[in-house]
Amino acid sequence: MLRIRNINVTDRGKIYNIIQNDEIFTSGEIELFLFRMDIFLFEKEQKLFKVIIVEDKIKEVQGYAVFGTDPATVGMFQIYKIASSPLANQKGVFERLLIYIEKQIKKRNGRIIIVEISSHTRYRSHFNFYLNNNYIVISKITDFYAQGEHKLILSKYLYNVETKIV
Repeated sequence: MLRIRNINVTDRGKIYNIIQNDEIFTSGEIELFLFRMDIFLFEKEQKLFKVIIVEDKIKEVQGYAVFGTDPATVGMFQIYKIASSPLANQKGVFERLLIYIEKQIKKRNGRIIIVEISSHTRYRSHFNFYLNNNYIVISKITDFYAQGEHKLILSKYLYNVETKIV
């Protein structure tokens, strides 16, 4: 049985081990995640983003996610990161986290979810996962991360939307 909850201070090391052992993340991405995690853990007044984990029945951390809102928008949320260990992925942890996040966003009157992802081949499975869950590519910033490595911006509308060209 898997359980999703907010992280606490005792989870920090467990999450660090997951991201450190996952060859997909760059050192810059790890640093940024740790920065967000520490803000969530130690600046209790912040309401911009949440960090959640999935743990199994013996309370082993199987995955984590970071998502939040943009205070300059109404109802726009961003998923900053979803990750799990490769074995946990086989148990559907990544999908469970996404479903949970989408439900939380809907409860907070979210309208749009944004995901930014690299075009690098190491992110191909993540990219395909989002496409398979009805996210669409809305923008590409060429050579954003490095020459030949583009930023892809995906979105999912939580309501029916008609695309109109202004």
